[in-house]
Amino acid sequence: MTEDLVEYLDVLRAHRKVALAVSGGRDSVALLRLAVRARQRFADFPELVVYTVDHGLRAEAAAEARQVAAWSEDAGIACRILTRAPGALSGNLQAAAREARYRLMAEAAGQDGVCALVTAHHQDDQAETLLLRLARGSGLRGLAAMPAAGAMHGLTVLRPLLDVPRRRLMDVLEAEGHAWIDDPSNENERFDRVRFRKLLPALEDAGLSPARLARAAEALRRGRDAIDHYAHLALERCTNRYPAGFVRLDWAGLSGEPEEVRLRVLASLIEGVTGCRYAPRLDRLERLAAAFCEPGDRHAVAGTLSGCMFERFGSTVWIYREAGRTGFPDLELGAEERIVWDDRFVVETGRPAAPDARIRALGRSNRAAAAPFFDPDVPVKAIESVPAVFVGGQIIRIAGGFTPNRSKHCEWATIRPIHLDMDPDAQRVRSV
Repeated sequence: MTEDLVEYLDVLRAHRKVALAVSGGRDSVALLRLAVRARQRFADFPELVVYTVDHGLRAEAAAEARQVAAWSEDAGIACRILTRAPGALSGNLQAAAREARYRLMAEAAGQDGVCALVTAHHQDDQAETLLLRLARGSGLRGLAAMPAAGAMHGLTVLRPLLDVPRRRLMDVLEAEGHAWIDDPSNENERFDRVRFRKLLPALEDAGLSPARLARAAEALRRGRDAIDHYAHLALERCTNRYPAGFVRLDWAGLSGEPEEVRLRVLASLIEGVTGCRYAPRLDRLERLAAAFCEPGDRHAVAGTLSGCMFERFGSTVWIYREAGRTGFPDLELGAEERIVWDDRFVVETGRPAAPDARIRALGRSNRAAAAPFFDPDVPVKAIESVPAVFVGGQIIRIAGGFTPNRSKHCEWATIRPIHLDMDPDAQRVRSV
């Protein structure tokens, strides 16, 4: 019987409208069918929409997205096919494709008034993720279980099936005789996750079942949460976080904390400054922390990590977004838009449209005009990384709430940081 699985979707009733992430694979189609049953069982079940992504990585992708749309519409649920822009994905292919999918779905959710995105992650996914991250040398945070509720690109992500084995989701489809789509990449052993997935039967024979691995990940999550509690206290005490997107860290104040707390604070600040969801590898984070402990009062650049620049002046460390090889996005803005800029800021515009409106970093050419809005010791490179809205070539809004030029467009656009650790309540900027 699979009817008891419907109860796992009870948590969705706290939301007005949710989107189901459906790729067409077995797990996500099982989620779709369970949602159909849940809608029949619960009178107050939320409004549903299905998001499926045509990633363009295989010739069959467009047809598969249309098939998902047909299954959704047969179930009486609207479906949006989201298409990734052409172009190769860099780095880890599966991770880059996953990141692109979530970005597309977060943007669609903002347009559709969706409160939360629901995924079909299950118990075996937890086990695979733990093994994968062990092999990559992850620290405590990386080894911890995926949360049942989290956030990605400013969107709430719900994973209600994390306690359900993969086999039970397969039972849902077999009970209904419902089809699904097999992605050949799920059998391609050049992907790390596939290799670890195929190890699971042998590990289970040795006593390491997916359920036990998932419980271990959950125990690690509790340990992570305890460290996070103390790291948050240290974060509040030792940092000034600017809503313009950079951080001042008192390393002397932080250095008295246990090493795991220091590393957690650094990882959190990297996440806040870059918008990156994944902490850097533990060994790289350890080397960065060790660099801050080297003696010397002179100005020193400790280096870069995960898209951040770390600039040290004595015991003070400034952390800001590194431009990198490609620089920062330069985007056109229309009326009543909500866009994510550089994975760090949400930009929202009003009506009517402003002429020739764009969002881009201040850069070198505008840093002198913007400098009076910040403390005098803020590094110039940090100011250059700050986003601003330009209308007709004139700056009308700088992240942090500054309006350098009086214009009828001053209140037309808002820029706010996505990450909670960069909340405007933590700002330490001078008013001019």
